[in-house]
Order: sequence, then C-alpha cells, then structure tokens
Amino acid sequence: MNAYQQYGIARGQVYVPADGSKNRLVVRDVTTLAEVDDVIVFDEGQGIERTIDAFKLAMVRYALVPPPYAVKAFAYGGSTGVNDYLMTDGSIKAMRPDEVCWEPLLVSAQVQLGQA
Repeated sequence: MNAYQQYGIARGQVYVPADGSKNRLVVRDVTTLAEVDDVIVFDEGQGIERTIDAFKLAMVRYALVPPPYAVKAFAYGGSTGVNDYLMTDGSIKAMRPDEVCWEPLLVSAQVQLGQA
C-alpha cells in the first residue's frame, strides 16, 4: 500500500495550511511519485506545481478542506458584503468573499490561463 492510499489522498482534494494562512494546495497527481511517498500538488499561492511528502500533507502541516466548493458567484449582496455563491452540490450559499473556498480544478485552470 502506498502512502497516498494509506492517508486517503486523492486527485482534486484541497489542503490548507494548519497555521491558518490562505495558501491552498490542490492534489494533481498521486501515482507518478508514489514509490517515494510524494504527491504532486498545485500551489495556488505560488502558481506552480510542486511535490510534497504524503505524510506531511495529510498528517502534519495541512488540513483537508471538505467539499462542497464554490463554482461561481450567483448574486452580489451590495453594501452588506455577503454574496450568494453556487456550490458544487447545486446549493446556493451566502458568504463573505474571504470565506469562499473555490472549486480546486477551476482555480488551477484559471491560474494556468492567467485569469486568476
């Protein structure tokens, strides 16, 4: 059993630093470097792909962000600062912009295209 299987790491998962900073890591590939227990992630803060040890990702430095994720802004709240967002499960959720957790593969594509 490889480390990514042992810790339940899967492609598309989002991890945030345990210290509460805003940087997020999106898991891109778990099999390529599985023999050395590394995982390829997209670092949204730096806008690059990098490798990280599976144990450090899952157990030490990062926390898994549970879905659902926001897909797009659905309605703007104006002066209240609270907007409605369409979520991956089809629901609409009211949140402040700094509380939104965007769908990971959408963010990765936007960064690659220079749109983020």
